[in-house]
Amino acid sequence: RLPDGRCNTLPLGRKRVRLGREIEDDQRLYRIAEAELIEAVPAAGVATEAAARDELVELLRQATGVDADLMDLLLRADTLGAMADVIANALSAPADWKQRMLVEPSVETRVEASRRRLLDIPANRPFPPPFSVN
Repeated sequence: RLPDGRCNTLPLGRKRVRLGREIEDDQRLYRIAEAELIEAVPAAGVATEAAARDELVELLRQATGVDADLMDLLLRADTLGAMADVIANALSAPADWKQRMLVEPSVETRVEASRRRLLDIPANRPFPPPFSVN
């Protein structure tokens, strides 16, 4: 819990959810909340999922210094939406953009936003960017 009453959470899962009210329970060491499952909206405007996946991988390959572990993770992503999520997480992007990607149910919107970001990566710049010294 933060001093202002908010809490940092670390969700782990494969679906998007909208958190509802917290369920009070003093007997547990963790917090419980009602959650609504947000189903992914398939990418209807994408010609084929395979073509979209190939394009995203190619855009990454065009960036020099693409991390091998990241590429492996992308190639193992079981859906186009999962691939877009991995890319959005790895991109050096403003927090508000990443937040929009987290809550966006449309796979097509997430893929297109990630694609545009990848096209903006300058040539000869490592991707993902290295960790800071902080």
